[in-house]
Amino acid sequence: KPRKELPPLLLPLTEIKAPRLDWIGTSFGLTAGLHQFWARAGMKMLYLRQTRNELTGEHSAIMLRALPKTTSVNDMWLPAFLGDTR
Repeated sequence: KPRKELPPLLLPLTEIKAPRLDWIGTSFGLTAGLHQFWARAGMKMLYLRQTRNELTGEHSAIMLRALPKTTSVNDMWLPAFLGDTR
């Protein structure tokens, strides 16, 4: 039996409280220019695929940056992962 008073699935962004962000990240096909761009933005390499993507020929990369100024997140664990991508 269908319920009549269901909340809407989508709401205007002006009606939603912004979530607290602890991290910000990006994922892309690695090129020297993109790596340089994201590194200048403070991103650290978290993952680098060892083999090339079959379609693009690029290595998939994930970069991450903690947002400690807005939260109290401790990113001291990140250097342990960085060593694996060098």
